Amino acid sequence: DIVNCNILYVSYSSSSKISQIQGIVKNNNTLIVGEKDGLTGQGAAISFILNNNRLSFNINVDNAQKQGLKVSKSLVDMSS
Repeated sequence: DIVNCNILYVSYSSSSKISQIQGIVKNNNTLIVGEKDGLTGQGAAISFILNNNRLSFNINVDNAQKQGLKVSKSLVDMSS
């Protein structure tokens, strides 16, 4: 049951369902985290990326704010 999640991790294999997931957790202040590059452009607030055997992450502050979340400047500064 993902309706009451605070943090929801969307695996690579489930990333095609991001629109459906957003509809389910809408207005629940849920942090959506994915592991597919570009998922922040589709609604996730954070997306982990493996680049040259190095793990990094992207943050979409607008997506986080749409879910009623705040992102610290220090976290944004650490993102790629």
